[in-house]
Amino acid sequence: MATQAQQRQLIERQVLDAIDQLEDVAQPPCTAAVLQRVAYLVVSQEYGVDPPHQLSNLGRGERLEGFGMFCTFNGKSFDLPLLRSRGVLNRLRPAVWRRPHIDLLHFSRRVWRGVFENVRLGTLEREVFGLTRAQDVESALIPSIWMDYARTGHCGRLPLVVHHNAQDIVTLGALMARHFALLDTEKEPRLAESVGECLGLARFFESEGNLAAAAALTERALELMEPGAEEESTLFALAKLYRRQEQWEKAVEIWQALRKRPLSASLEAWIELAKFYEHRARNVAEARLLVYQCLRQMEIEDEVRMVMGRNPVSYEAAAIEGLVAQLDESFEQAIELILERPGRVVCTGMGKSGLVMKKVAATLASTGTPAFFLHPAEAIHGDLGMIVEGDVVLAASYSGTTEELLRLVEILKRLGVPVIVITGNAKSPLARHAEIHLSSAIDQEACPLNLAPTASTTATLALCDALAMALLEARGFTPEDFARLHPGGQLGRRLLKVRELMHAGEAIPRVSVATPMPEVIYEMSRKKLGIAAIADAGGRLLGCISDGDLRRLLEHDGGLLQKTAAECMREAPRTIAAEELASAALQQMEAHRITSLFVTDELGRLEGVVHLHDLWRLELF
Repeated sequence: MATQAQQRQLIERQVLDAIDQLEDVAQPPCTAAVLQRVAYLVVSQEYGVDPPHQLSNLGRGERLEGFGMFCTFNGKSFDLPLLRSRGVLNRLRPAVWRRPHIDLLHFSRRVWRGVFENVRLGTLEREVFGLTRAQDVESALIPSIWMDYARTGHCGRLPLVVHHNAQDIVTLGALMARHFALLDTEKEPRLAESVGECLGLARFFESEGNLAAAAALTERALELMEPGAEEESTLFALAKLYRRQEQWEKAVEIWQALRKRPLSASLEAWIELAKFYEHRARNVAEARLLVYQCLRQMEIEDEVRMVMGRNPVSYEAAAIEGLVAQLDESFEQAIELILERPGRVVCTGMGKSGLVMKKVAATLASTGTPAFFLHPAEAIHGDLGMIVEGDVVLAASYSGTTEELLRLVEILKRLGVPVIVITGNAKSPLARHAEIHLSSAIDQEACPLNLAPTASTTATLALCDALAMALLEARGFTPEDFARLHPGGQLGRRLLKVRELMHAGEAIPRVSVATPMPEVIYEMSRKKLGIAAIADAGGRLLGCISDGDLRRLLEHDGGLLQKTAAECMREAPRTIAAEELASAALQQMEAHRITSLFVTDELGRLEGVVHLHDLWRLELF
């Protein structure tokens, strides 16, 4: 019998002979496959279209006897409970269903929640393994496809379902291997390939009480991370892990670095440092100093914010002030053009300028100049018919190069519709193509980057407001006109006239000079206005008696009830004309501390009475 050494030499000689034979066949250099390793996954799918077939499948637990556990994706909540309950219904309780079970969904949620859009199996397949399925079927459609097959017997899209399920199982195997690899990051954090994985695994190990592994993975995340807002939150999380492990030097080092950042991002670091020096280092003086420094930093940042807030306002104020010097004959020409055109002002603009022009259209329409807003892109795609003969277009574009407006202006010129353009560049294409150009040029935007439309839109709005007010004056627009266009709201109520509020006709508490005082009191009580008007036969107001007058008379005159209205009335009461505004009536009542005001015509004849309660109901106060 050959010894082990002789057997080894024999095997080596046979291998070398095989290599020599390969070299004789192939041209050198030649690679010889001495040993190959092959592994594969067998996917088996069983289906039952009717209850008998499903019952037989449930009873085949013996096929799984050689396996030690189950691996599913959401099987804990769905698959296994369903199979167990079906087995119970069919008096089958295979022992195989009671084996250990790994549901990969829950660990996937811990690791990748917030990293990907969701943690569905298809998403993980695409994001973790870089695989995208072709000709796949949606999971939500599988029940309906199966029901169609069960009813008709036609396979239809059923092969796609079989392929979908097979792919799920293959992905599940790869995902389980990836999970086992991720669990190895407890000892080797560098196995985690992304910031999201590092942070997710850190949260997992922290929840399991493994703070050292959580800290190591958080450190790994910081190595992979680009500087930014996420870096600050990760540093705070790492300092928290150090604190829980009582690694105070490392935690303090992070807090000291973070407190040098703006207070909005570092307040937690200030607090943690103060707590450390007070409770751990027992250095109360240092803790107090940190608190004072933090409070001072708050004051400084408040001052900085105030300055940063004032600067944009200053820039926008300067932009409006700069418009005064830019107003020239073009402004007058624009007013004359709008006044002579019988139609409406069509306001238009793109982006931020478009939003401004919407407000401009509303201002013009509410101050006597008919106007509406038309989006330039919608105009050149079918809404151009909204512009009719007699209209004038008011367009705004600070650059003067907006493509949609340029196309619209070209079309309007062919149609004979005049265009007034507001830009910040008098040499721009839009300014050159317009009949009238109004300049809204500014020195600088209020935006620190000089990019966002801020001062320029303010200047455009102010210029259009000036245009609207000039048109208001030119048209002779009155407060009455304004009230007619603003019937609702606080503004409309303040512009109501006394005639619309006063009590008239039979509602007026009216008596004659000869009316006995008991009847005067009865009339006052019946009309419930706290006052009575004394008028002559022609309706001319002679005086009044108020409930305050009655109280004073009762105090000083015991024979009040034997007197007439003429003997007790107060002459020359306060009056107002029916065409006056309700706000004027309120002003007079407040000035003279009265609650009722008589309404008379130019001859002094009584027309009505308005009470303070009527104005209260209008909320004019």
